[in-house]
Amino acid sequence: MFLSETKQKFDYMLGLKKSLGYDQLFMVESVGLSGGLAMLWKDSYQVDVLSSDIRIIDLKVTCGVLSSFFLTCVYGDPVQAKRFEDLVRLRWEGKARERNRTMDLIGRCRMKIMNWRKHSDLNSRDKITRLKSSLE
Repeated sequence: MFLSETKQKFDYMLGLKKSLGYDQLFMVESVGLSGGLAMLWKDSYQVDVLSSDIRIIDLKVTCGVLSSFFLTCVYGDPVQAKRFEDLVRLRWEGKARERNRTMDLIGRCRMKIMNWRKHSDLNSRDKITRLKSSLE
């Protein structure tokens, strides 16, 4: 379970972990009266924290012997224009090749959408049609 804006210190979150029935806790403590991230999980999962900061907890989760996946929990920047910077930063921190391909795709889609929004002279149906064709 991922929690954001916890506004709590570690001791409080340990109690919450226990009361919710989770076995493990990783957290980024709040700064003053804002922020705070927490990831709680059961022992049936192996969770490796790849990186973390005040906005992101990046994990590799393993379920059983062969099944694993990457999970990135993001608490978006309050300034909407800066939110994409978090995603770009993930790409450049040396993440797995599959994730890099995904981030490239997200970046290309974002650029297409930004260009699409600039053409306000088109009606909605024409905009959607052009966006779909540009993403194919």
